[in-house]
Amino acid sequence: MPRYFLDFTDGEKTIKDPDGLELSGPAAARAEAVTFGRELVSREEMDWTGWSVVIHDEGGHQLDVVPLLGPARTG
Repeated sequence: MPRYFLDFTDGEKTIKDPDGLELSGPAAARAEAVTFGRELVSREEMDWTGWSVVIHDEGGHQLDVVPLLGPARTG
């Protein structure tokens, strides 16, 4: 099964996914990015405004970018 990496970036800073996930294909990787992104934003541990999940395959090719959407943390 192919491995996909979900990196987080705001265009300046990047949080790399060192291990990746074995998923059935690009559609499954996008679904995982959307689900994980929503969960992360809902925790409200930081303001994710302007951040995105960048999906790469094992060869390092960028496959998709999923913006993190949701309420910004206040206070």
